[in-house]
Amino acid sequence: MHAIKKIFKFLLILIAIIIPGIIIASIAAIFLVDANHFKPQLIHVAEEKLGRKLIIDGDFSLQMYPYIAIKLTQTHLKNPESFGELKNNDFAYIDTVKLKIELMPLLKGKVNIEQLELDGLKLNLTRLAANQDNWSDLIDKKNDPSKKNDENENAESEEGDLAKGEFKLKLLETTVRKAELIFQDKTANKSYQLKNLNFYTEKLAPNQPSAIKGDCIFVDESTSTNLNYQGKMAFNPKESKLELNPIQIKSTINSAKLPGGKVVSDLSGSLKADWKNQTFNLQNLVLKFNDSVAKGQANLDFSKGLSARFNLGLNALVLEKYVPDVHLTLHNIQTNGTFANQTLTLSSLKANLYKGSFQGSSKINIKQQNQYQINGKFNQVDIQALLLDLKNINKISGSANASLNLSTAGNNAAEIKRHLTGVVSVNINKGYLYGLDIEYYLNKAQALAKKMPNDASLIDNKKTPFDQLTGNFNFQNGVITNRDLHGSASFYDLTGDGTIDLVQERIQYRLKAISLKNDGTKRKWPLAVIISGPLYQPKIAPDMETYIQGFVQDQVEKQINKQLEKKLGIKLPGTQDTSQESGTPNGSNSSSNTDKKALQKELLNQGLQKLFGK
Repeated sequence: MHAIKKIFKFLLILIAIIIPGIIIASIAAIFLVDANHFKPQLIHVAEEKLGRKLIIDGDFSLQMYPYIAIKLTQTHLKNPESFGELKNNDFAYIDTVKLKIELMPLLKGKVNIEQLELDGLKLNLTRLAANQDNWSDLIDKKNDPSKKNDENENAESEEGDLAKGEFKLKLLETTVRKAELIFQDKTANKSYQLKNLNFYTEKLAPNQPSAIKGDCIFVDESTSTNLNYQGKMAFNPKESKLELNPIQIKSTINSAKLPGGKVVSDLSGSLKADWKNQTFNLQNLVLKFNDSVAKGQANLDFSKGLSARFNLGLNALVLEKYVPDVHLTLHNIQTNGTFANQTLTLSSLKANLYKGSFQGSSKINIKQQNQYQINGKFNQVDIQALLLDLKNINKISGSANASLNLSTAGNNAAEIKRHLTGVVSVNINKGYLYGLDIEYYLNKAQALAKKMPNDASLIDNKKTPFDQLTGNFNFQNGVITNRDLHGSASFYDLTGDGTIDLVQERIQYRLKAISLKNDGTKRKWPLAVIISGPLYQPKIAPDMETYIQGFVQDQVEKQINKQLEKKLGIKLPGTQDTSQESGTPNGSNSSSNTDKKALQKELLNQGLQKLFGK
């Protein structure tokens, strides 16, 4: 932006220096010789003022009545001498310059340019080092004629002193065709190009609103943006201020990094620019892109790098159109934000999503590896619709409340997952777990315990209702750990713990459900399963350890004891006759415990095969 400011100043300087020389030569040529004979004098004056080498390869032609018409072709302005081997390269090239100047005002020292046409303008801006570029010397105050008459503003006159070579410049109509601007920053190894620039204004005078329109193409390393603009412009050269009100810019951004390859937008509003302080104020902004409409205002400051403050409202945002692998839709977004030191901060961030809402804040640090932070709360979000859009996961439904504090870093989805760290706390109400019918398996286990394995009334619905499901999930480098999952319904109580590896996309999770009696008390035998394998196609298997510890011991203890009594010929604790026989050897308890565990495992495998159909 600082470079653009310098370009505008340079063009004014160039006009102020060269045009008076052209006019004087033109007038003299009427009475003397062909105007081309005055090219050396014109070149000498320009080189003396600009400190650069000027070459005019084309013709210098003119017409004197009823106005002065000047045409200059194939003009080159070279780089400064300090540019070494690049000093002979073009800083600026103009294929054709056409001027129409009012004749009579010249007698009063006023240069009224009725029409200025620039065809094939090409500017090459180059930065070789932090303090070495090819434009700053043109902006030096001592070489800026526009400063000469500003020393005493109170003495300013509408007329110039022709005898002293002073002119008042007024530019009425300007047309620029097929211009090109190339910026190369050798220090950062970056380049930008503004090409096919076309610009038109019906008149251009200080503090006078002028209609403008034009189009161009902006190109950087990975993006090409087509711009078409129109509006009204007013400028104050004394205070270096510019106002565009209104302004409308239509653009098409083309990039392989964008889903679909492009984004089409339409921006309208007003702009006040202070070139001296390098600040910009944008008001009444309305930005339409794809199916979204954003409204707001912003203040930009380029005096020490880019910094900005803004507030923004957005009706809807479909993230998958702009961010790969992020399939989320947000509505009624409101935020205040700042940008400074390569960090975008969104405070008071609010949005509606999936029948619920989010309120929080976010921070993005734009460096070699982008850094992200987000914290806030979700309220009554439809978790099923959210997960279906996000990853096409249909494993849970319900109304979710959640708080989160997460951070990550990366330039792609894989890096972002790998660095994901923080905490998410979840409370989901009135929903379903899909893929597992806990009630069915609890009832089947009870039927087996009652020796009714073929109960036809039992139906596997492949889903489990719950009244509430809560848990805290800790994220560490893309791995989620949970130790306190708790779910409840009228007929069961559920607990769970395990890990989910987002990087490897694998899960290892244990669920344990205990059936509740009619009075709400827990039965002694549980349903326990392990969910493991690929995250999106996991396997569900019985949890052997939990069954050994709980189900078998509580439900088949009597049967085991009876068979052991028959085998060992002794009475075991827990049977009807608990008295100890005096003739029982002391070592028989140890022997019976070993046999008891072996029989438990055998009976357990038989029971689980009936329960899970394996």
